Amino acid sequence: MIVKTGDIVVSTRASTIQLASRYVSMSAMHGEEAFEVLMGAGMRVTKGAALTVPEPLLTRADKERQGKLTGASVVDMESFWIAQEAERAGVPVVSVRTVLDEMEHQLPSLVADITADGGKREVYHALRAMRNPANVGTLVPLAVRSRRAVIATRDAIQTLIPILTRDAAVRAVHR
Repeated sequence: MIVKTGDIVVSTRASTIQLASRYVSMSAMHGEEAFEVLMGAGMRVTKGAALTVPEPLLTRADKERQGKLTGASVVDMESFWIAQEAERAGVPVVSVRTVLDEMEHQLPSLVADITADGGKREVYHALRAMRNPANVGTLVPLAVRSRRAVIATRDAIQTLIPILTRDAAVRAVHR
């Protein structure tokens, strides 16, 4: 399935390009439950593997190359590491991601600039990018897609939290 901005991707497997061919599995049971709940709520949701990268994949070519190499449906910068720590602690985890940039969307250089300095000067980079009229063509569409992704994320959280808190309450009673 081709994912679009605002789509939710539930992952029960994550890999990272930092550790070639290493992947960590997440809770298939929780992943299936999250998928079913979100699907039942009428959200556009799919299942797919997550790929964790050290910096954003800015171009279509980068995204396609990594997708072909890893089979990942969605790329982020943290799922693998979170899942690895959860696995070590014996805590079930699943990744629920909202797509921001589709395969064909090239991210503006602003994203690379922010990532390169660890997000320490986001405002500086944003203001610098907005001073250049040529950047408007990439920043405005990114803002529109960001809004769509934020709404989908909010809806997913509002749908999943009652299920998660109910399950936590049931586990607490059985202790």
